[in-house]
Amino acid sequence: MNKLNDNNFIKSLKKLKNKKCWSVIAGDNTSFLLIDLGKKIERKELINNNKLTDTQNHYYGECILMIYCNWRLDTIDCVITGGEDCHYSEERMLDGLESLYGKKITNLEILYPALDLKISFNNGFILNIFCCNTDKESLNFNYCYYINEGCYTVGVNGEITFESNNVST
Repeated sequence: MNKLNDNNFIKSLKKLKNKKCWSVIAGDNTSFLLIDLGKKIERKELINNNKLTDTQNHYYGECILMIYCNWRLDTIDCVITGGEDCHYSEERMLDGLESLYGKKITNLEILYPALDLKISFNNGFILNIFCCNTDKESLNFNYCYYINEGCYTVGVNGEITFESNNVST
């Protein structure tokens, strides 16, 4: 895993603009959120999970956001749902997240110093990601961004690492 400055990460993350969301996996009493974006790529091995759709079992996204930290889904004038709803109203959380299906990312803001994200969709919804994991001793991270080349991880205090999919020999 290589520590990076944020230029490569930001450049790569900005490529999410105009990518369509086609899968959101959440719930099961956790605030974890997985979002598949862009082209559907066929899995080499089928996942056989009866809680996932047939599409989710067979494909993964060209770009994937895995969110482990706090998040909230808003419109310009209304809170739709948030990660903590998994403990109180999982149905509300899942219903709110369904509104992202088939929607394109229109804007992406990176907020310093922790690298929080504000992701806007073409239906007016805004996904706010709050990097709240700050304790270096806990080894927690906030979110991961998977692309074909590898995985960017945003850790505590805005630290970015990249793990390449390429294996050196």
